[in-house]
Amino acid sequence: MKHAKKWLLLLPVLVIYLIGMFIDVMEIDAAQYATMSLEMTQTGNYLQLYSRGQDYIDKPPMIFWTAALSFNLFGPGNFAYKLPSILFTILGLFSTYRLGRMYYGRWTGFFSAFILASCHAWFQFNNDVRTDAILSGCTIFAVWQLAEYASAKKTRSLFLAGLGIAGAMLAKGPIGVMVPALAIGTDLLLKRDWRTLFRWQWFLLIPVVLLCLSPMMYGLYQQYDASGGRTTYNGVIKSGIHFYFWTQSFGRLTGESTWANDTGPFYFVHTFLWAFLPWSLLFFLALGKRLKKIIFNGLIIKRRQEALTIGGIIFPWIAFSLSHYKLPHYIFVLFPLCAILTGAFIRKLIKKYDGDFKPIVITQYVICVLLLALGVVLLVIFPVNSIVVVVIACAGAFMTLYYIAYRGTRFKQVLFPSFFAIVTLNFIFNAHVYPALLQFESGNMAAQIAARSRFELTGLNHNSYGMDFYYGKAVPLYSNPAEIISAGRGKTIWIYTDAEGVASLRNDSVHLVKDTILHHFHVSSLSGRFLSPKTRHSATKEMHLLLARP
Repeated sequence: MKHAKKWLLLLPVLVIYLIGMFIDVMEIDAAQYATMSLEMTQTGNYLQLYSRGQDYIDKPPMIFWTAALSFNLFGPGNFAYKLPSILFTILGLFSTYRLGRMYYGRWTGFFSAFILASCHAWFQFNNDVRTDAILSGCTIFAVWQLAEYASAKKTRSLFLAGLGIAGAMLAKGPIGVMVPALAIGTDLLLKRDWRTLFRWQWFLLIPVVLLCLSPMMYGLYQQYDASGGRTTYNGVIKSGIHFYFWTQSFGRLTGESTWANDTGPFYFVHTFLWAFLPWSLLFFLALGKRLKKIIFNGLIIKRRQEALTIGGIIFPWIAFSLSHYKLPHYIFVLFPLCAILTGAFIRKLIKKYDGDFKPIVITQYVICVLLLALGVVLLVIFPVNSIVVVVIACAGAFMTLYYIAYRGTRFKQVLFPSFFAIVTLNFIFNAHVYPALLQFESGNMAAQIAARSRFELTGLNHNSYGMDFYYGKAVPLYSNPAEIISAGRGKTIWIYTDAEGVASLRNDSVHLVKDTILHHFHVSSLSGRFLSPKTRHSATKEMHLLLARP
C-alpha cells in the first residue's frame, strides 16, 4: 500500500464522526455545556460562566467559547455544538502523526494517528462532547511543539507550544500544562541533555500562556474574588483563580476538593482496557518492552530516541489514580502518547520477525470476534429497521472475518481485522444505538415537540438541560399547578411533568387538551432491565407532555 493511499483508511472513521455530529446531546454534562454555550450567546457575557443564571465554576470556558462561536456562525444545534470538538480532534490526530514521525518515521506516524483515530474512546467523545477533544488536541499539539523546540531550538515552536498549553488549560485546567511538562522534562532528563533542559528560553512560555489565560482569569476575578466569594454547588468559592489553579485539580489529591467517589487505585487500568480498544493489549505490551529497555540501559536513552511517551503517560497516570474522584474520560488526554508508543511497537512487529507475533495476532483476532459479537447483541437489543444499517454492519463484519481468514502481509494481519471490527461496532453505535437510546431522553423530545408549536413550554417538578437547549431558552420550572396558572395568565401552554403532576393538575381543574406520553431513562446509566427489550418499559419512568388550558 502506497504511503498516500493508506490515509484513505481513515475515511470510515471520519464518516462515523460525522454521523455522531447530528445525534442529540446527552444528559447531563454535554447537554449542560450546550445549554450554557447557548446562554452565553444570548446574554453576550463571555467572561463569567453561568448555568441557568447560577454561578458555574466547574469547568474552564474553552468548551463554551468555541461552542458559542459555532452557534453564532451556524445557529444552535447538534452539528454546531460538536463541530469545534471535531476540529480539535483533527488537530490532535495531525499532531500525533507529526510527533510519531519525528522520532520513528512516517509509517509510525501514520500508525499512531490511525490507532488514535480508531480507538473506542475517540468515537465516543466526538459524539458525547465534553472537554476531552479540546484538551487532548491542544495537549498533544503542545507536546509536539515542545519536542520540535528541543530539537531545532526555533522560537516559533516555543510560541506555538505556549498556545497549545494555554488551550489545554482553558479546556480542563492545570492538567494542560502538567502532561506536556512531564513529557518533555522526562525526555530531556533521560537523555542527560542538560544544555537544552536549562535553556532560559523556556521561560518565554510563561507570558504566552498567561496572556492567553488572562480573559478567563479576569472573568474569575470579577465573578468571585472581587465580590468576596460566591456560593455554588462546589461550596463557597472565595477565590475563583485559586479554585481554578489549585482546588479543582490538585485539591482532589489533597482532599480539599469536595468531589470524591468510591474508585480504587487501579480504576484507570480497566477503564483503559475498554476505552483504547482494540489496541489496549498492544499498548501494554509496548509499554512493558519500552520500560524494560530504558531500565536495562540505566535510565538513559540516546539523543535520537524519545522518552516523551513514558514521562507523559506514567506520571500523569499515577496522579490520576491517586485522585479521590475519578471518571473514565479523565485519562483520555494520555491517549495520543499511548497511540505513539503503540504505533512504534506495531511498526517493529510488522517490520521484523518477533517470536511473539503469532500469539499477539491471535489475541487481536479474539478481540475482533468479541467486538463483532457485541455489535450483534446491540442489534438484537435495539431491533433495527434500517436496511442501510444492516448492510453496512454486515459489510464491516465480512471485512473483519475476511482479514482474519486471509493470510496477507503482516500490515494487514495486525491492523485490518482490528480496524474493521472497531469501525463496525462504532458505526452500529452512532447510526443506530444512540439514536434509539436518546428517544428515552424525554426532556429533549418534549422540547423539540414544543419548539415546533406556538405555545410556551413549562416544567412541573421536572425539567432538564437538554430541554433548555432544544427549546432554545431556559424552561421555567414550577412546583405546583397554582404557580403555572398564575404565570400562564390563561394562555394555552405545554407542561412537562410526571404522573403525579398530571394528577395535581386535574385536581386543580386544569383543562388538558392533549397528553403525549414519553418514556424516560437516564441513558448514561444503563441497566440490565433497560437493555432487555422485554423489561425495558418497566425500567423507564412515564413522563407527560401536556397541552393545557388553565
